[in-house]
Amino acid sequence: MMDGRFSNSKNEPNVNVRGTFAALEELEAVSTTKDADDMAISFGVFNLVSTIVGGGLLSLPYAFKQCGLALGCVLLMLTAGMSGYTVQLLIRCSILSNSDSFDGIARYAFGHRGSVCTCVALVMLTWLVAVAYIILLGDVAVPVIQFLFHISNEARDSHDMASIRTITYLAALTCVSPLTFMQSLSALKFTSMISISSITLLVVAIFINSDQDGFGNPTGFAQASDDSSIMWVGGAKSFTAFSIISVSFLCHFNVLPATRSVAIVTKPRVNSLVYRTMGICCVLYSVAAVAGYLNFRGLTCGNILLNYDSNSSKLHLITIGRMALFLALCCSLPLMVHPCRENAEKLMLLLRTKPDSSKVDDAEGFLEEENEVTIAEFSTRRRVLHALVINVSAMISAIFIPGVQVVWTFMGSTVAIVISYMLPTAFYLRIKQMEEAELGSSAPTLTSKQKLKRGLALMVFCVGGVLVLICSTVAIVEQVQGEDTPSYCK
Repeated sequence: MMDGRFSNSKNEPNVNVRGTFAALEELEAVSTTKDADDMAISFGVFNLVSTIVGGGLLSLPYAFKQCGLALGCVLLMLTAGMSGYTVQLLIRCSILSNSDSFDGIARYAFGHRGSVCTCVALVMLTWLVAVAYIILLGDVAVPVIQFLFHISNEARDSHDMASIRTITYLAALTCVSPLTFMQSLSALKFTSMISISSITLLVVAIFINSDQDGFGNPTGFAQASDDSSIMWVGGAKSFTAFSIISVSFLCHFNVLPATRSVAIVTKPRVNSLVYRTMGICCVLYSVAAVAGYLNFRGLTCGNILLNYDSNSSKLHLITIGRMALFLALCCSLPLMVHPCRENAEKLMLLLRTKPDSSKVDDAEGFLEEENEVTIAEFSTRRRVLHALVINVSAMISAIFIPGVQVVWTFMGSTVAIVISYMLPTAFYLRIKQMEEAELGSSAPTLTSKQKLKRGLALMVFCVGGVLVLICSTVAIVEQVQGEDTPSYCK
């Protein structure tokens, strides 16, 4: 697990001791050579950025439409800061629990029930992301098909062409389903490069097209004078914007595997890794969100790519970006179905079995035994069946959901906040409490700095709980009230 990440030489502290606070403090004081740091951190940054950036970027201009340009920029920076902070807490918890998995930390901190709750959250999260990816597959493929076969928007919207999106879903899932049945996805190790390249290309294309239009509504596109004005600060819909933005920075359940390139985990390295990662993501997100919103303003769609005419001869860069993103989504979909299936199978075992009391404290030992049971108990036929259920249910949901922004809003108002802000802070506070209980009366008195750190973690946890209540309520109210999707956003 984590053993290979730490050195036992006299120049580097040994932290392969569970729950040792002294080891963590010693880690923070370590200094290493600059060249080794830069190379390790660069790999870590690339892995983490490839985990964060994705289809959520395409809905950021819509989020700015909901909350306004000024408030959108503030929410973007605030969310990046909160996500960076909880990522740092998660890495700390990984060191203290000697676990390099989200579920492993949950079991160490909260035992069997913590593992069950975490598996439920991860199944919901990965399934919703799979639904969103399938919707995006249709969003990016249909305009490309129109462009290649010269299909007009009128023909696309006619009854005869009504099933083109469903056919796209079926074709894409038929191609990628065999990958979701596999036990290992090592064949998709280059997906991160494809994903980053396609997203970067789309960001550049969005900026160039917005610049060509003078960062205003494209000629002939604006239909109402009210939609051409810039909104700086929004109202209640700002909570919808926050939900979408929070999804864009969600990486916590993948952050530990993504940082394995950092051989020796120290506080300076962790800080540099997190700051660089969040900085790069903020730049990409800010350019896409601001340029996209200024270009279409009140007419911005839930997926910014739907605002661009598929048959325009001036949008070749957007078309190329669509093709690249389609390939990236086809490769990324199995990467969501696979952990969804694994966590669902693990959840089945957790709900059917109760660990022995003697093994409850041995989190890693129980998890390793549990994984062996999972492999032995679930045959290839059952794994294929589970993956097929996930694929079909996600596709059916995608057919009936009006837009990807609906998925991002629901996910961002519930499970994304729980995984991004609430669970990492809960893990941190619980592990600190466990350490103090273990030391008993010999536990040192907390310093002002330590009290401040715990107070900040508690505040983020409470804020997350409040945001779940408010954002989910706003999301439900918006769906109940309903909102007609404009024809150009279909």
